[in-house]
Amino acid sequence: MRPVRDGEIGMLYAGGLGLAVDYAGDPLRSAEQFVPDPQRPASKLYRTGDLVRRRPDGNLDFIGRRDRQIKVDGKRVELGEIEEAVRRCAGVSDAVVTATKGDTGALVLTAHVKPAAAGQGQVAVAAVHAQATQALPPHMRPSRIVAHDEFPLTANGKIDQRLLAARAAVEPSPIMSATSETERMLSGIFTRVLGVHSIDVATNFFELGATSLKLMEAHASISRIWPQVDVLTLFRHPTIRDLARALDGRHGSIAQEAQRRAQGQAAALQRLHNARPR
Repeated sequence: MRPVRDGEIGMLYAGGLGLAVDYAGDPLRSAEQFVPDPQRPASKLYRTGDLVRRRPDGNLDFIGRRDRQIKVDGKRVELGEIEEAVRRCAGVSDAVVTATKGDTGALVLTAHVKPAAAGQGQVAVAAVHAQATQALPPHMRPSRIVAHDEFPLTANGKIDQRLLAARAAVEPSPIMSATSETERMLSGIFTRVLGVHSIDVATNFFELGATSLKLMEAHASISRIWPQVDVLTLFRHPTIRDLARALDGRHGSIAQEAQRRAQGQAAALQRLHNARPR
């Protein structure tokens, strides 16, 4: 009931000739869904629950359903907005995002994508990994991306999201354990922060139930060992294996820089010593 400009997302209200009177025998729901039209006295509008965006030519883009809003880290997330960002990725013809609870009880966002060409599922998944990560804020980035040749449909032709999520479920795989000292130290930090007994070094933190707040908590411990690392590094490298490689590389560059500075200081002292009158 607060009009938005063209191009902005809002909820669609429908009115005019042909609008139903109410829900038969359900006055409470009728009062909630059929509301007075502020521009036409004695007329009503129906709250569709559809999120749409009006184009300059007057046509509407359907974005998603209002009842598909969820909360991640206390922030309201529209699954339709994530789907729209995923659909814009190269090689993707359609996308559906589901939110399910992981082993730790935290919400796990999964992007189900349909590739634009047959047999190009891996290409589409790689494009979403690369492009959606840049387009979406951390709390809206899917933890998993699964390619489907076709989306399962319900009897009335809508996408069957429950069956979609069930098809995407994978069998538990053997845990890839830490192989370096850095990986072992990070594993210790994340098992404590996430409250898990063991952790796969190749699994995305968010799939394990991490939230932005949890990553900040982990960063507080990591920064005591690697003080030069900022919290964004954890979002850019969301697995222990990738994060360990980034930390080891940064540690090496810091050590090299310190060595170069020490050598430069030694050379400057030597020049001062040589320049002294004898």
